[in-house]
Amino acid sequence: DAYTLETEELLRKIEELVAIGGTQILMQGGMNPGLELDWYLDMLGAIKERFPSVHVHAFSPPELMEFIEFFGAEGDSLFAKARWVLSKLKAAGMDSLPGGGGEIFAAPVRRKIGLGKCDHEAWLTIMYAAHSLGMFTSASMMFGHIEGYADRIDHMRCVRTWQDKAMGVDAESERREGSDIFGHYKAFIAWPFQRDNSPLGRVKDWGSQAGDTGDFPGDVVATLSGDGDAKAHPEFGRRLRTSGTVDYLRTQALSRLFLDNIYSIGASWVTMGPQVGQTALAFGANDMGSVMMEENVVSAAGTTYCIDEPVLCRLIREAGFMPAQRNNTYDILRVHEGAESPDRAVRDWSAHRTKRLHIEQRSEAPLTIGTTD
Repeated sequence: DAYTLETEELLRKIEELVAIGGTQILMQGGMNPGLELDWYLDMLGAIKERFPSVHVHAFSPPELMEFIEFFGAEGDSLFAKARWVLSKLKAAGMDSLPGGGGEIFAAPVRRKIGLGKCDHEAWLTIMYAAHSLGMFTSASMMFGHIEGYADRIDHMRCVRTWQDKAMGVDAESERREGSDIFGHYKAFIAWPFQRDNSPLGRVKDWGSQAGDTGDFPGDVVATLSGDGDAKAHPEFGRRLRTSGTVDYLRTQALSRLFLDNIYSIGASWVTMGPQVGQTALAFGANDMGSVMMEENVVSAAGTTYCIDEPVLCRLIREAGFMPAQRNNTYDILRVHEGAESPDRAVRDWSAHRTKRLHIEQRSEAPLTIGTTD
């Protein structure tokens, strides 16, 4: 069921974050047409008034597209309208944008898996509008459903091209306050589709439908060896191709090679598990993300792994790297190298076991959430 968190409840959650040394919140949600723009501005203002040092990473492009539609944004183009909305949100306290809703940019795929979300041109334009205001953002890619390998490369190509545009000096771009740096993508993270408890994961027939043009998504994969005629082997182009550990790590490594103009490549231990996330550090990733106090998106689709700071530091150290805490702009806040480091201070690891958030649904029963070791 839909729900709206009141500002005071959000502030209580942020207070818990600050109490354990947290520095950033990621805030996203569904669209409530009953809320006015001032509601969001007041909420951001309240957060910054009580927690001025907390970084607010909020509102993905699909949400901002709805803001533009609902709030009558001013401007003669999507870019101008996005700047109008973003300027107000930024002034109220929003610091940066997450890459939610990126999915896959290829139009034939996006029409099938991203119903109701903005198209890739709108997604990229909104991000560029944020960059033009000196804001940092992140980019994402969800793969392992019905896309072909070429669709993954095309997605990365789009991100790389628009990153070059954002980092160039032009009349529409603004330097970040007190800096010579322009707004741009700071991070890219890719993760496999989580099919459990997802309507997309239960679709049986991915045949062509009205409005499709050209090859069906994935038809380029004619055979597993890459040769042959797609028409003679439709089963390879029209199936749900889930992505496992090996495919994830290959895609992770490819993103690091391709996206040489993006600083951070994130390891998706949240969906793949701590050990795979640790391995991803040897496949191009240089960031393990953050310790999450609450997660309500991926867990609703299947599984979210939960680990605390000592475990996160231990995974990084055992992979041969030095753990360090950073902020959203990737400035190092502290390096964990001494005996007082979170992992080295632990004497009993039984209290730091990895847990998994999961959701179970049977027949028409309501969704239930629990944790298991």
